[in-house]
Amino acid sequence: MNTEAQFVKPDDYFNYFGDNLAEELQVADNESNKVNIFLKNVESDLLARVDNASFRLYDWNHLTPFQLNCLQEAILLQAQYVIRGGDMMSDSGYEPERGFVASMDRIQDASISPKAKDRLHICGLWNHVIKNRKRYQKIGFFR
Repeated sequence: MNTEAQFVKPDDYFNYFGDNLAEELQVADNESNKVNIFLKNVESDLLARVDNASFRLYDWNHLTPFQLNCLQEAILLQAQYVIRGGDMMSDSGYEPERGFVASMDRIQDASISPKAKDRLHICGLWNHVIKNRKRYQKIGFFR
């Protein structure tokens, strides 16, 4: 199984924020792969959430350079958001002692960084418009 993120690397985090991701995650020297696994999880969760929220499945390997840059920024911003606030994408909103403490809608809204969502919106990847596809060929004078 591949444990490296497709679009960002730990060096990208350092170049964008000026912080060492291994130090942010408090990773020991013998646990160097944990940084890659963390970025891979953040990336795959964010891409899955974008596909789900935008009613389409993107071909992530065929993005324009502008979209790719926005996606990389969004992943890095989401990684920083998860480090600072915790991973809410896997939260159920239920605690055994208290019962339900948050609805799934509220958790899903809070699980994605507003800055990451803005970046994805700017380049058209966070889009709620359903695109219709041709189902028949044009014939006659309707061409």
